[in-house]
Amino acid sequence: MYTIVEKENFNIYVFDKIHMNIKIIDNGASKKVYIDYKGYNPVFTMLIGGFESECEMDSIKFDVDKWKQYYVFYRKFKRLRKIR
Repeated sequence: MYTIVEKENFNIYVFDKIHMNIKIIDNGASKKVYIDYKGYNPVFTMLIGGFESECEMDSIKFDVDKWKQYYVFYRKFKRLRKIR
């Protein structure tokens, strides 16, 4: 599974078996999400794979910073549908 490391301004989700860390900074109305997968940043690859389209289907506004370092969700998370 994963371990949650809680800091003052953010949480880090550590997945040991697949060598992935997800850092989430909660700014109230938005969440900045940084991903480190085996030392790589997969955000650009996720965009090519259609991740942005999946977010739009759930009415989640999705932005990526100009350097493709992180993505931002704008939505109050009530319930998300399962992605198969």
